[in-house]
Amino acid sequence: MATAGGAPGALIRIAVIDTGIDPNHEQLSGRVLASAWRDFVAGQPEPYDDHGHGTHVAGIIAGSGRVSGYRYTGVAPKATLYDAKVFMNAGTPATRDAIIEATLWAVKKGADVINMSFGDVVASPLLREACRIA
Repeated sequence: MATAGGAPGALIRIAVIDTGIDPNHEQLSGRVLASAWRDFVAGQPEPYDDHGHGTHVAGIIAGSGRVSGYRYTGVAPKATLYDAKVFMNAGTPATRDAIIEATLWAVKKGADVINMSFGDVVASPLLREACRIA
C-alpha cells in the first residue's frame, strides 16, 4: 500500500461498493466524505449502512485502530473512504446496473482503489468492461 509521510494509506482514496458505511463508527469517524458518498439504491443524501457489511469491510480496509490503542488497524488506516451503496438492508441483491454505475462513479470521483466484496454467479460483459475501465 502506498504511503505518504510514513502513514499507511495517507492520500489514498478507496471506494467501497457495498451496503454503505456508517460514518459515525468510531474506527471510521471523519473518514467517509459526504462529497464522496452516493446511494445507488434509495437516493439518500447522507452516508449510512443499514446492514453492516460495508462498514465491516471499510474497517478491514481503513479502520483507525483507536479502540485497540492503535494496536490493530486496517490495512490503510489513513485512507479516505468513498462510499457507494448498492445493497439494501439484509443484503438484498444489488442490480448489476447499480454496481456498474457505482464503479464508473468511483472512477469519475478519482478513487485510487475500488473494493467490491461480493460475488456474481453470471459473468456480465458490462460489469467486466466497467472493471476494465476502472
